[in-house]
Amino acid sequence: MYRRAVAAPAVEGATFIGYGNALFASGDAVAATKQFTRAVELDPQNARARFALAMSHLRPIYDDVAQMGATRRSLVRALGELDAWLTPARAASGAQAVGSAQPFYLAYHPIDALPLLLPYGKTAARMMAGGVETPRARTDAPRAPLSARKLRVGIVAAQVRDHSVWNAITQGWVRHLDRERIELTVFQLDRDSDDETARARRDVARFIDKPLTLTGWAQAIVDAELDVLIYPEIGMHPLTTRLAAMRLAPVQAASWGQPLTTGLPTLDLFISAQALEPPQGAAHYSERLVALPHLGVCVQPLMPMVVAPDLGALGLTATEPLLLCPGTPFKYTPQGDAALAAVAAGLQARGSGRLVFFRSHRPAMSAQIEQRMRQTFAKAGVDYDRTVAWIPTLDRGRFFGLMKCATAMLDTIGFSGFNTALQALECHLPVVAFEGEFMRGRLASGPLRHLGLDELVATSVAEYARIALRLVDDIGWRAELEREIAQRQHALFFDLAPVRALEEALFAAAQTA
Repeated sequence: MYRRAVAAPAVEGATFIGYGNALFASGDAVAATKQFTRAVELDPQNARARFALAMSHLRPIYDDVAQMGATRRSLVRALGELDAWLTPARAASGAQAVGSAQPFYLAYHPIDALPLLLPYGKTAARMMAGGVETPRARTDAPRAPLSARKLRVGIVAAQVRDHSVWNAITQGWVRHLDRERIELTVFQLDRDSDDETARARRDVARFIDKPLTLTGWAQAIVDAELDVLIYPEIGMHPLTTRLAAMRLAPVQAASWGQPLTTGLPTLDLFISAQALEPPQGAAHYSERLVALPHLGVCVQPLMPMVVAPDLGALGLTATEPLLLCPGTPFKYTPQGDAALAAVAAGLQARGSGRLVFFRSHRPAMSAQIEQRMRQTFAKAGVDYDRTVAWIPTLDRGRFFGLMKCATAMLDTIGFSGFNTALQALECHLPVVAFEGEFMRGRLASGPLRHLGLDELVATSVAEYARIALRLVDDIGWRAELEREIAQRQHALFFDLAPVRALEEALFAAAQTA
């Protein structure tokens, strides 16, 4: 459709932007950049095109580490050029473009994001301050002191439904924040709803989902006269970024639905977890880090109806070890290929075993990962087709069924999987985790260490491969681990200590704001 549209006469810049977005979503960043460049050439005053062009320097998939470094340098230059172009006279159009294209894929680089996100955050906040009038409260009456009323907390979220951010973070807050002390309002930005949405609507003092515009949402938030405003994620939905770049409450906080700093000067706190942060974690944020106890969240097990998958139909057999690799394609960076190749080399030497990957709904991205891994495995002397299987993405019940008959799960390196790790542990399946330098690389090692399963946490490629292959070889050790997981997994779920600590942190922040 887009190919025909851009070939037509009198094409508007928005068409090239749409085509570029479609190409980028499929994984073709180079072709996407060309379309965004054409949009800027056609309409030099189009702020959305310029934001899209700047962000397109970040690729979903990389051929090698050097390419990742080159794109980061290109992004630095592009952000500088974008900031210079966004003069005060262009603030209105710039504000409309904030959030339309975001540095989402920066989170998947196992490198410090703060130096890149600080200038981006300052630009976004400057545009929102200059291009959008911050609404005023409808009443000028002074607020009663906190000692005489409940703390007013608002949660702004697009994902108030069965979603990774909701399941890991937001659900526990909505269900367990103390209603005797806190008056909770949820602002649902996205219209997608399910049973979780219906329950959230019942659980909170106010549930607001009617506004349709940025101005409407901002006014609704200001009218709530909040003490604290929390965004479970910033960077996945356009509206969260635009709203978060405005000052709408005395205290504003982000959490790790997108697990890296926002760079926004309008954000005061970053809510994380002691079990997930490295010792110098505070240095990775522009916000003040609030590390809650344990995993920092009150999460519950999914407990789906488990369905045994047809292994034969998936091209798998029950007689060989299955090492599940369930990460999304862009979680597999070049920095992690050596560890996977080392595991595969061990499987090849043993004559049995498969790394099992899952095809994405973006097949072009999966194909790019496969192409790069084939090259890495070939250099390591590993038969890729003998040691790797790609299967379709499974529904939750069949995925749990597959975990029940797998040998282990191999967590991704650099940006690990919190939800998938907890799902594996719910199935008593051992998880091999690589403990990264940043919080986002500890989302699986954190739960393992919390359970006292340090022997499953690696800090080097060799150790990662050694743990994975021992799980293949040592049936007794694996059975012992499965028993220990079954006995200890209760510590992962229904943990109210982080919620109580969050309450105290919010009260303290509100009192000093």
